[in-house]
Parts: sequence; C-alpha cells; structure tokens
Amino acid sequence: MQDRTTPNSNPPGQPIAVSPDNPCPFLRAVVSEGYVGGHNVLLSTLAQTVQAASGKTGLAKANVGIKTKLVAVIANGLNPFRLIRSWWSGATLDELRDGPLDKHGVGSRILDAEAHVHQDEIARLATFGKERRDPMGGMEIGLNAGEIVTYMNANFERAKGHRRAIDRKLMEGEWPVLLDIMGKGTGEERYLSVAEVRTLFTERRLPQRINARLSAHPVRKSSFFGKLAKGVAALIALLAAFIVVFAEFPELIRPVPLLGQLEPPALPERQKLRAAYWLDQNWSTEDRFWFHHASQGTATFPVPYSWFMALEQPGLHLWGRPGLLSDSAYLERMGFLPSPKTIRADEATLRRYGFAKTSAKTDPAPDPVAGLKPRPSDNIDGLPVGFARMTDVTNPGTGTPDSDKIGLTCAACHTGSIYYKGVSVRFDAQVGGRDFPFDLLHAVHARPVRPLCHARARARRLEGRPQAAESDAVGHQGLPAAAGEDAPQHDQGERPEGHRRRLWPAGCAEPDRQSGLLHRPRDGRPFRRGKQHLRQ
Repeated sequence: MQDRTTPNSNPPGQPIAVSPDNPCPFLRAVVSEGYVGGHNVLLSTLAQTVQAASGKTGLAKANVGIKTKLVAVIANGLNPFRLIRSWWSGATLDELRDGPLDKHGVGSRILDAEAHVHQDEIARLATFGKERRDPMGGMEIGLNAGEIVTYMNANFERAKGHRRAIDRKLMEGEWPVLLDIMGKGTGEERYLSVAEVRTLFTERRLPQRINARLSAHPVRKSSFFGKLAKGVAALIALLAAFIVVFAEFPELIRPVPLLGQLEPPALPERQKLRAAYWLDQNWSTEDRFWFHHASQGTATFPVPYSWFMALEQPGLHLWGRPGLLSDSAYLERMGFLPSPKTIRADEATLRRYGFAKTSAKTDPAPDPVAGLKPRPSDNIDGLPVGFARMTDVTNPGTGTPDSDKIGLTCAACHTGSIYYKGVSVRFDAQVGGRDFPFDLLHAVHARPVRPLCHARARARRLEGRPQAAESDAVGHQGLPAAAGEDAPQHDQGERPEGHRRRLWPAGCAEPDRQSGLLHRPRDGRPFRRGKQHLRQ
C-alpha cells in the first residue's frame, strides 16, 4: 500500500501514473496524489481515505466508512471467492473496469475505456448548471443536487438501446457522491464546481481543501490485533457459510466422503400426475379403503401414533418450519401412494386419489365369530395407503392400556402403481415394488437438530392430541432426544441357536428369519407373536 510517506518515483510535481482500468475519477486522483496505491488497497484504507475527504464526523463519518466498504467489496466481482479475496486483501483498483459497477458508457462518457478525457462532455456537463457565487466571492459554473439528477437522467436517456435498469442506480454512486465530498456551500445551495471536475478528470488532482483534510487525517496502519480479529472473523464467516450450505443445500454435501453420511438420504422427486386410476378388481371402494387402512395389530414404528404425527422430517433447518414426517407428499417420495382422509367425500375429491364409482358389491360380513368383528378403518390424518392407527392397545408385557400405535398393513407393500405419461394406474394384492421402508424407520429414530422454537412447536402439536397426554414421558416436554434412545432397556433373553439378530431400535418388534415370528422381549422374558401373511 502506498501512502504519503512512500517515496514518489515520478519527478517532483509530476502525478503518479494511473491504470486506465481504474475508471473512478476520485480514486484516480487519490492514487495519482499518492494517498493510496494503484493495485490492492485494503477496505479499511479506502474507508478511512473517503471518510477523511468527506470531512464528516461522528455517525455521519461512520456511515461513509460502512458504505465505502460495502461498495469496495463488490467492485471487482460478485463471485464468492472474489468477495472473500476483496474482504481479505482489499479492492484491486486497476481491475475495476468491466466490474459490477462499470456502466459501460451509459454514464457521463467524460472518460473513455482508454482513460482519455473528452472535453466536449465536460462542456456538456456545464450546460446543466449555472453560474454560482463561490465561498471566496467569485463566480463559477456549478450543478446543485437537482441539476445533477437532471444530468444523470439525460445520460440514462441518451443510452437508450444499450442500457441496463441498474445503470441508473449505479449513477447514484458517482455524481451525488462527488457533490457530497467536493461540493461547495451548504444545504440547498451546495454545488459541484465544473472547473474542479475538469481538474479532477484531466489532471487527476483534488481541490486543495480536500488535500488538507486528507493530510490532517492520515490512514492508520492495521495492527496485529486488527489482523487477528480479521482472521477470527473470517473463520466464523466460513463456519457460518458451511452451516448454511450443510443445512439448506444437502445435495452439495452428500457427495463428500464421510461428511455426506451426516446428511439424510436423498429421496426421489415426487411423481407429477395429471390423473390416477385404481383398477376395478371386483370389490367395492369401501372394502378397498378398509384394506388400505385397517389395523392388523402391527406397531411397525416404535413410537406412539401422536409422536409420529408430531415428528418432523430429518435434517437441519436454520429458518422456516420443517415439514412433518407424516406429510403425505414426503412419504410419496418413498414410494407410498396417497390416500384420502375418508371415502365419504365428493366425487371430485375421490377422483384425485384414483377412486371411481364401481358396480362391484361385496357380500355382507358374517356375524361376529367368537365375539370378534372387523374393526372400522379411518384415515383422519390423510396418511398414505398402508398406514394404520392401532387403537385400544394393551401392553403385552404388563397387560395395562397403552397409547395408540402406528403401523403398516399388508397394503403398504401389496399395492402398486404403474406410471405412464403422467397417469398412475394403481392396483391391489400384488407386489408393489417397494422394500420395507428402512429409511422411514431411520427417520423416526433420527435425532433432529433444530432451533428451540421448532421443539416448542412440536410440543404444541403433541398437546393438541388427546393421546399425547397418555404417552410415556411426553407431558409438556415434547419428544425425547431420540425415539427409543432414553427408553428402558430390557433383558433380551435367550435366543434360538443360529438366530441372527438385526440391529433394530429398542422396543421394536424384531423378525426371526428362521421362525418368521416377531420378538418383543419384556421384563426379561421373550414375548413372541405369530402372524400369518395374506396368501393369494
């Protein structure tokens, strides 16, 4: 960095050469007179230089410094790496041309791309002003704030055909700023001298009063502690940027080895449909809906129903409300099919889910056998096909009533869909082409990392459900840290010889690959429950 203490290699009284790629007349002058260097200049140096030249004090001076830094940090480009470089190393004054602030000939055209000064354009500038009395009692031509606005509007109109909308806004950072720094007089009488503008452009010299201000307030060199603080701020900024990218742009993190494993698995995009149809398979819509949502006594997910409906989708969210795990649109991305809340709805609503009128009739159900009768099915929360709410639950280990559970029915795997040109043709009692949703089971057990406000929102959702109050450890606390994480661990008991145990969450039914039974140990005793699968 060059300042007043740096020897000038040019002959005495000869201005320092300035690169033609520095198109700013004020910066060309401060470089030419040796106040700053002509290449990389720290933002703090530029800010202090402009502050001193403006002659302002207090909050107005601080405001000038902040604006100068904001403009300088983007002057060389908006690329993230260029912004970081500008913030760390400063603005590159001899590379400003063709940058984001270059108006490409839409402005005054006094200085062309080769740094040649056009005197006719300075004469044109004078036509927008009028004679004014300067503070020393003489007369000179100058432009006040209103006349400068007229001049900028005329320049913008002249460039019609190759101008950008932002160019008019960029003009506000040129002539009004020169009026603020180099203007004479005060208030509405303040004006910009055309003679001083000519000297600024042609000779690259500042008025004597501006030189006096700059000499009276030399730039302070950055200290060790200042550089240390800047380094710490850079690390904090990089960490904050990484957190934002990790939270809001997981697709950029997933390909990174090891780090990508911390992100939730990517799901396919939801199918865009224009129509859906369930095949007529010779049974009524009522029976089809019952098959989709009637509980078969399976609590697939080891959390109460109210917890499942309150859980959020796995991932890190910094702002905004994360979607719910039970959102049908989210579950459809795992291969599940959407289902209405009830079939007692209008025809247009049912048609959106593929249901249509059918002539098929089902024989009346037989009288209850041994006191047993089919349970009614409902889907009041609009879950996809194959999700069922199990009510009137009894804890098999203690015999005491338990909270409602959430599970999958045979329909979760034995319904399918064929997609063709935006049409979904759906069918029952066939292999659906989806595996057991381990990703969904993992999502139920995932520890969500979210702000406290999201945890409170989850607790409010739980409080709004009657079953939530009956669930263990819920109360007004919301969900525990991770489902099953803090649950009491029971003795798993003896296992059959050759049994290979899959690592399932605590309390979840575990399949025995040899016997086909479900193991759910309780109080040190293995509890087994057999269940036959539907057969064609």
